[in-house]
Amino acid sequence: RMALTTVRSTGISSLPAISGANLTSLNASNIASGTLAAARFSGGKILSIAQTICSTGQDYTGTSYQNVFSASITPTSASNKIYLIATINYQLYSTAENMLRGIYAIRDNGESEITVSDCVKKASDTGGREFSGNTVLTYLHSPNTTSSYTYYVSQKCVGSNRRCSIYGNNAAYGTKPSSITLIEVAP
Repeated sequence: RMALTTVRSTGISSLPAISGANLTSLNASNIASGTLAAARFSGGKILSIAQTICSTGQDYTGTSYQNVFSASITPTSASNKIYLIATINYQLYSTAENMLRGIYAIRDNGESEITVSDCVKKASDTGGREFSGNTVLTYLHSPNTTSSYTYYVSQKCVGSNRRCSIYGNNAAYGTKPSSITLIEVAP
């Protein structure tokens, strides 16, 4: 090992070049900047990303799930996980009741619920029976496959005389589009 504690000027205008070839046992936690080879990392790598932005929203009055939009991804290994992020901009409406309620979910290939947001709003008597809001759903899913896997953003109403909506890209209403992002992560 060589330690440099003092530098004195000897009139030399440049220092000699130093090779780092013998620096093989560095502790990576001490590296503040620079590039490490990918082979030195173990796990947690982002392998692929898929995203769908909802281009047209949909109104719905049913009490069973309706798929509004989806995204698909093909995992490169059955042991990889998919991190799901859905941003849902919605509207709830009722013609008869002050309690507004809609359920928004991410569902999988078999249309099973993966994660759910139960959106409830009590409207005032004078303020009307309409409410707009947003919810973000996240989940780390293990599909255990190397086949294409589809995730759906779905909605359903709770009760009668109600309407739930998911906004698409509709600048006329000043809304941002809903979206779903799928991130494949190596374990």
